[in-house]
Amino acid sequence: MDMGNFAKLSPMEAWLSMTGAAASWFFYSAFEAFRYRSDSNYYAYAKIGDDTEWYKLSSQISHYSGVAIGGMLTVAGLLSAFGIATNTLGLAWMYLVIGSWVVNLAIDIIRTLGYDAAYTHATGTDAVKAASGIAVMAAIKTDSIIDVLSRSAMAAATYGA
Repeated sequence: MDMGNFAKLSPMEAWLSMTGAAASWFFYSAFEAFRYRSDSNYYAYAKIGDDTEWYKLSSQISHYSGVAIGGMLTVAGLLSAFGIATNTLGLAWMYLVIGSWVVNLAIDIIRTLGYDAAYTHATGTDAVKAASGIAVMAAIKTDSIIDVLSRSAMAAATYGA
């Protein structure tokens, strides 16, 4: 097999592919955290009495961790693409993605607690709390679906890199 064609390849394309995936994660999380959900009353509908605001907590952890981890991976990818700190990109992806798995596990546990609490209210006798419980259950389901699709898209985008 002739391997001469592989000698002409540049790793920059792979680094930019990974950087693009990380940048999309960063910008999506930043817009959600600092633009679309930054209003102090955004999560008001999800507050059920004096209960813990599980939905708000899981959403904030998800978006702020996306800003932090996605931002670090974006910067590391850009540095590597232009020949600076090229050896650190693989390590950054390895450790930060493992860290994101731990964060995602925590988010999923918090969402499960929130969904269960909302379900308890949704099946209760108080009509106001029941309506809020149904709304929170729908919001948690929606955020969970968006997260699964985003994680899958990022895995697909970085698979060939």
